[in-house]
Amino acid sequence: FGNFRCPRCQTLLALGTDGRVRFFGKEKQASASLTLQTTPECAQAFRSFVGGMARQLAFTEESARELEGAAFEICQTLASRAHDGAKAEPYHVLITPDGRSIRVHVSTHGRDLSADNGGFTRCRLVADEFSVEAHPAGGTIIRLVKKG
Repeated sequence: FGNFRCPRCQTLLALGTDGRVRFFGKEKQASASLTLQTTPECAQAFRSFVGGMARQLAFTEESARELEGAAFEICQTLASRAHDGAKAEPYHVLITPDGRSIRVHVSTHGRDLSADNGGFTRCRLVADEFSVEAHPAGGTIIRLVKKG
């Protein structure tokens, strides 16, 4: 009698007094947290990761490619403008699948790009929601939501 949680998959198992067993899966899909560097290899990895996640969520191929392009543009912009072309500067990414959408949060402690309206052209075109804000500790926070 009672509730038990699987340590591997976090599924909740409820054993009732009548001997019946009920299973409750996780309500939210797990987020992915990455720390990347401003290198071409990391930009390509980020691009591939979000595209693969979009395809797993049954996004159309066009939507998955749009998300890949937006991710790549974020990486390029951070490298060239937030970090002035410096190689291997870190930035942090949180990717959260949310039903039929993907939320991407990117933060960096490079230069604040929130007042720079000239960047992120592709992101603004393809994202359902997009914002660039000043990071409280200095730098930039980028938020992007793409629906499948």
